[in-house]
Amino acid sequence: MGFPHPTPDLPGKWPALRAEVIAVQIPTQESQTLLQLLDTDAPELLEPAHICATTWVLSQDHCHTLLVQHSTLGWSTPGGHLNQHETSRNGALRELLEETGLDAAAVQIVGNAPAIIHQHRTAGEIPHQHWNIGWLYVGDSAASLTSTHGAQWWPIDKLPTGPEDRGIIFPKLLQLLPL
Repeated sequence: MGFPHPTPDLPGKWPALRAEVIAVQIPTQESQTLLQLLDTDAPELLEPAHICATTWVLSQDHCHTLLVQHSTLGWSTPGGHLNQHETSRNGALRELLEETGLDAAAVQIVGNAPAIIHQHRTAGEIPHQHWNIGWLYVGDSAASLTSTHGAQWWPIDKLPTGPEDRGIIFPKLLQLLPL
């Protein structure tokens, strides 16, 4: 499928991504489904899909999250399509830098595996799924951000318009944080 550059598409065999999905910290039905899709050799059973990475960044007090202004999703977590043969962790950090200006040194990872798998269906000329491998980080809400994608911190209890699954995912992510 490739969009707009070669991406890890489904169907397809991506062993490094499969290993990351197996290690996910919050196993869900979506993570199990993605594993099944990574194991299938029956492309006719699948609609076109891309594997993407998202970066969930919470403030040090765990009360705010970093969001970017997305043209179709509204206010969303930093993230995007992976490059072929890129791990989701590296892709998530690349997208964080591109969309917010924060690099790996500006955030601390929570756990040593993806936090959660979530998906988004994209309408348009070629409807398809985005399977997002989400990584959780804690960052300094006073750090300088770029304005390229309108990055800004938002209170978790007063999120702006964006993907509906954020309200379901945040409570799960908060369980991964130390008290």
